[in-house]
Amino acid sequence: MDEEYCRLRPVALEVQAGECYRWCGCGKSELPPLCDREDCTQSLDYVAPVSETALFCGCKATNSPPLCDGSHGPLLVALMRRRLDQG
Repeated sequence: MDEEYCRLRPVALEVQAGECYRWCGCGKSELPPLCDREDCTQSLDYVAPVSETALFCGCKATNSPPLCDGSHGPLLVALMRRRLDQG
């Protein structure tokens, strides 16, 4: 899979109840979807309410950060249309 496509998909992470995870909101992290930058002003702390597989937003368009809300759907369709038009 190519990089542009992968950036639009949600990222499944196993999270543990009570643990804090720092989500990257700027997209510059080397370890997406988690933030590895101390200077990032767009990161968001997420404390897992339960141990589960959480779907973190990869496209940065979610209306409920840091979790995926399906906002990537139209972005993926637009990407596919662009590529079809390029032939």
